Amino acid sequence: DAKDVRLEATLRGLLVALAVWYSFVAISLGTLDISSPNMFSNVRMQGGTNHHFLPTAMLQQWHYSRGAESAFSGGVVRVESTNSSLFLALHPAEYTDVLRPAAKAYLIDAGHSGRQWNSAVAQVVGAFAVPPNPAASGGPFVRYTLPAYALRDLVRRARSVGEAFVLEYEQLHGAGGDEMWRTASAGRRVMLREDGVGGRLCVVKVSRTRHEPCSAQELVLQPAPSAWMPINWLGAGQSWNSYVVDAPRGGQLHCYGS
Repeated sequence: DAKDVRLEATLRGLLVALAVWYSFVAISLGTLDISSPNMFSNVRMQGGTNHHFLPTAMLQQWHYSRGAESAFSGGVVRVESTNSSLFLALHPAEYTDVLRPAAKAYLIDAGHSGRQWNSAVAQVVGAFAVPPNPAASGGPFVRYTLPAYALRDLVRRARSVGEAFVLEYEQLHGAGGDEMWRTASAGRRVMLREDGVGGRLCVVKVSRTRHEPCSAQELVLQPAPSAWMPINWLGAGQSWNSYVVDAPRGGQLHCYGS
């Protein structure tokens, strides 16, 4: 009858709207990353887009200066080094060692670096699903970028388990830019040292020989984003891919994910 037809039409409309939100709007706003359908497209979800005509992560740019209350503030950070077990287990999660030699040779022949990372597997399945990070045993540290919120979240998690660690990162200038900006831009260099029992030292590098104490508004000293800000609900529970900066070729975002 007419009532059933209207109900069917309403449900169909809701499902279409949900599909459009999930497939396009959430990616453009930047409320989804690892759980979004962009995972095989290599679309950049940090600090601007590499898509031909669609924007991405717009909330990160709109909320760049909103401060601690917003989950989308702070722009992009480049992790320069850390000895945190949590960071090293989840990022950048290189799995080149599990690729067959023929696969690596094919990648190199195609102009690829021959190396591959997938932090989504480490975060969703577990760190056991990717090879150990060489930096954890004294190997070279592969630098990467993350949205500021992801860094804030990782630091809070490391503190919650009483981990002692040192973290050095660079908060990039501005809300976005190209790949040269993401990989080489000089921003605010910050060093955080935690003793695992509540003591911490946080300094900002002013020059080669001069450092200043971090302000209370420094990213790693900020409280969790406000639960009373509805826009924060959009990205609640979201995890973010890390993008390596030490292996790209051709000036483009290095492949991430599977």
